[in-house]
Amino acid sequence: MGFSEFDQEAILIHDLPVQFLMVSTNLEAEAVEQALHRKWEGGCLRVMRPEHLAAIAIAVGRPKDRARIVYLIALPDFDRTLFVEILVRHGLDKTWEIWETALGLN
Repeated sequence: MGFSEFDQEAILIHDLPVQFLMVSTNLEAEAVEQALHRKWEGGCLRVMRPEHLAAIAIAVGRPKDRARIVYLIALPDFDRTLFVEILVRHGLDKTWEIWETALGLN
């Protein structure tokens, strides 16, 4: 569609950085299925919930994902209860306990 400018991990679409993620795990499939619907410039977007994005960051486990988790958890609408439910459902709760302590988020 003519968009070719990149900003780190995202392609810029009308100056908005957008990441396209392939679904390769049950967690990612759930994140797509439960994506939020948001209106933007006359259209509708589906956006993964921050709780799912944080869980995916834990599953991937790269150093930069730790910073992403700190950011996501600080969002005003972040639902910690939902986040823990997602972690338990996908077997990431023990990993989160380690990360939560290491990042000083408990």
